[in-house]
Amino acid sequence: MLKNLFKRNSEEKEKKEENTLEDAQEEIQEESQEIVEETLQKDQEENQQQETEQEEAGTLGGLFGRLKEGLTKTKKGITDRVDDLVKSYTKIDEDLF
Repeated sequence: MLKNLFKRNSEEKEKKEENTLEDAQEEIQEESQEIVEETLQKDQEENQQQETEQEEAGTLGGLFGRLKEGLTKTKKGITDRVDDLVKSYTKIDEDLF
């Protein structure tokens, strides 16, 4: 009878220990998941800030982009005129140069 009583007590203790271990594991998993979610949220916020900064910096790039576009148009206009001039002459002579 005492053996059965001790057996039951030891079995109950083991079950309690298993339950506490399971509870601890669940808590650890929940906490780690929260940490991962917080980290992801912070990363997303940082990415958004970087994108905003790049867009703001892009306005300066936009200035140079517009300048480059304007110079490209000018270059095309000049080369088109030279092409038209060269095409108008059938012979290449000193007057052309």
